[in-house]
Amino acid sequence: MGTGASKNPDSSSHGSDEREDQAGGQLYVSLKMENYNPKGDLIPHVYGSVPLVGSWDPSRALSMERESASMWELSFVVPPNHETLDFKFLLKPKYGNVPCILEEGSNRQLTGGALGGDRRSAMFKFSSDDILEYKVFIKADRVSPFDLAASWRTYQDNFQPSSVRGIPDVSMIRRPMP
Repeated sequence: MGTGASKNPDSSSHGSDEREDQAGGQLYVSLKMENYNPKGDLIPHVYGSVPLVGSWDPSRALSMERESASMWELSFVVPPNHETLDFKFLLKPKYGNVPCILEEGSNRQLTGGALGGDRRSAMFKFSSDDILEYKVFIKADRVSPFDLAASWRTYQDNFQPSSVRGIPDVSMIRRPMP
């Protein structure tokens, strides 16, 4: 009484990976471009094969944000079993569509949080003499739905309109410890 165990005949040796997918784990993907110094008002953007990254429409490309003096980043969350994302980098003005300089070479592919191929740099050709090349990195970390919810809650709790600029801003509020 009470000591019996049941076994699922459909389970396999790969069950732990399946359980993680069923538990709702997500991949937090971070695309980074190193040492990009804006040329004029051009900033790096990402566009690609699915609505997440613009559906191959440069006007809907997602802009990367400056993370530090030498790094630009775009991060997003996808399911671990996401479809293959084909994408490219492009340079364009933040608030316009022209000029738009596309990354040279074939499309990049992201499958299961891993970047396909061995291209670790993005090359942009402004003219036959003016070619710029930047290192790119991708990092994918598995995060739980609980971590995503906690992160969103923290963001919402600290989201306040800026009194200086009058636009939404995020500020960390320091509360005294009880």
